[in-house]
Amino acid sequence: KAKGESARRTSRVSTLIRGVVLLCFVATSASRVGAIVTNYSAPMDIFRFLYQEELLSPPGGSLVNVCMGKEWYRYPSSFFLRPWARLRFIRDGITSQLPRDFPEIPLGSRE
Repeated sequence: KAKGESARRTSRVSTLIRGVVLLCFVATSASRVGAIVTNYSAPMDIFRFLYQEELLSPPGGSLVNVCMGKEWYRYPSSFFLRPWARLRFIRDGITSQLPRDFPEIPLGSRE
């Protein structure tokens, strides 16, 4: 009788320890995912601000240049810019080759 109760108690403690370890693992993993999303979303936040607030209308009907320096590779895509904004690259300590502009044609690549 004592052996059965001891085995059940050991089983409950073991199950409790497994649950606590699993809960700690899930909490740590969720915290890490949240930190990565928060801390590495700066380029998207900047271009979201440009699209939604800063570049709402073209200034004086002219094109606007959005210049990128060393961090050009973090920029997601020129699709995040308004039609009157152009992505430009400046040589700011860059020794490698920078991306070139694609020629703009009316129907894009469908012609």
